[in-house]
Amino acid sequence: MKFNITNIAGIFLLALTLMITGCGDDNPTNGGDNLSISSFSPTSAMVGQEVTITGSGFSGNATVSFTDGVQASITSSTATELVVTVPSGAEDGPITVSVDGESATSSYSFTVGAQQAPVPEPYASFPGTKIAEDETWSNDTTLAGPHFVLPGVTLKIEAGVTVEFEYHNGNADDVGTIITLPADDQNFDSPRKTAKLNAIGTANDPIIFTSDRKEINAWGGIILAGRAGNNIPGGTGNIEGLEDAVQYGGNNDSDNSGTLRYARIEYAGFSIAEGSELQSLTLYSVGSETTIDHVNIYGSSDDGIEIFGGTVDIKYLVVYGADDDSFDFDQGWQGRGQFWLAVQRPGADQGFENDGCDDLSDCGGGNGPTSPTLSNITVFGAKDSDKDNMGLKLRENLEGSYNNVIVSNFMGYNWLLDGQDGGVDAGETDNDDADNTYENYGSGDLTLSNFVLQNNGGWEVTTHSQRYDQSYEMTSSSDPADLFTNPGNYDFSLPSGSPYLTGGETPDDSWFDNVDYRGAFGTNDWTREGSWVLWPI
Repeated sequence: MKFNITNIAGIFLLALTLMITGCGDDNPTNGGDNLSISSFSPTSAMVGQEVTITGSGFSGNATVSFTDGVQASITSSTATELVVTVPSGAEDGPITVSVDGESATSSYSFTVGAQQAPVPEPYASFPGTKIAEDETWSNDTTLAGPHFVLPGVTLKIEAGVTVEFEYHNGNADDVGTIITLPADDQNFDSPRKTAKLNAIGTANDPIIFTSDRKEINAWGGIILAGRAGNNIPGGTGNIEGLEDAVQYGGNNDSDNSGTLRYARIEYAGFSIAEGSELQSLTLYSVGSETTIDHVNIYGSSDDGIEIFGGTVDIKYLVVYGADDDSFDFDQGWQGRGQFWLAVQRPGADQGFENDGCDDLSDCGGGNGPTSPTLSNITVFGAKDSDKDNMGLKLRENLEGSYNNVIVSNFMGYNWLLDGQDGGVDAGETDNDDADNTYENYGSGDLTLSNFVLQNNGGWEVTTHSQRYDQSYEMTSSSDPADLFTNPGNYDFSLPSGSPYLTGGETPDDSWFDNVDYRGAFGTNDWTREGSWVLWPI
């Protein structure tokens, strides 16, 4: 992905709405007739970097002054926008625009940024903003374009902060992202560990990643890239949409990309080209020392979360309204997950789309086929008659353990035997091109335990029971309200007295909370604890 981005720098890039005071004019907001400033971005930059001022009444003979009358050079101008270079001698304070004797001065201050640490090659040629030393974001901020956190650097975002990205206007070069880069022992004087994003909110003060335009496809999302293993031949791959800019993968399965906790990622995802997309949250070979829990993905133009290899574990994950798949795994992910909820909207694809390894003879990188261990998950479809979407689509020699899963309200052809219906597709088995996913189920390399399947299109009990050994239970009703407390209000907890409050069995692993129920919830809807989960109601 090639970016052309106006040089964006500074720590806090806020798109602020500014009050204007006029010099020599009775109107404090318009500084003389229609001369006004509406915003400037960034609000912090170093001497020699550019600042874009937007407003009205500008002209080619405008002058722009920083504090103490230090005048800036104007590199471009229109009636509504001035691009200026921060002049030598500029100090913190308001910006003033003057035209034909009239002036308008911002009531918010511009901050002259400190000199940043040098950016080594090849990172210096990366587009957008490079974060080259530790930063802490303590206040709401507006950003534009891609932001790379370099190896050895930690970006900390404090609880309650909203990070908003400017809309890209359909230009792939301007799509906002936060990308943490994997460890590097080649481009620094000494080896640098994998970059970290420490975004730690609370239930009542979550960290929100969003866009100034509240609609999906408005920015690119969060990308964490590490040095854990995968099953790519050669062990390394390139991040989708970034061409050869960033390689991920390695042999450090305990790699650490930081902590993402009580965070919401809204309106993200971007399709750069056919087969090259940005998801709301994308994890590339992220290691097991990374902590991800209590994350809400709200609206995504592609997948909710996509995991490419690695060993990261994830607990308490809510995906609402992904256009494509809610949970997409590939390239040999070996991690664990518990307490996940996906709620589809019409037109979406699968709840799960999980690929093991298409060609076992070319399955390298150390991890083998994708093989997650999962428990206590609810996936709820949109019952979209125009889409044969599945609760789970498991394919390409997939392995792993899926436990205590509720699949409800999906339309499509599942438990795929080219026409057998239900809630899960476990790979084609009736033609010469079949993969080994179904055989893995038979051998125990893939287990599906304590499933509950309800109101999925065209169920055929006999065919299913012959092939899947009664590891599921069918509900007696096709009405989701008979299974969940209040699905119309996005409450997918189980009502008191539900038969599915018991009978579950979590994996024998201390990482998992030991609970008896099936699905993501018992009788308590933990998505209503605080404000970290957003629902469209």
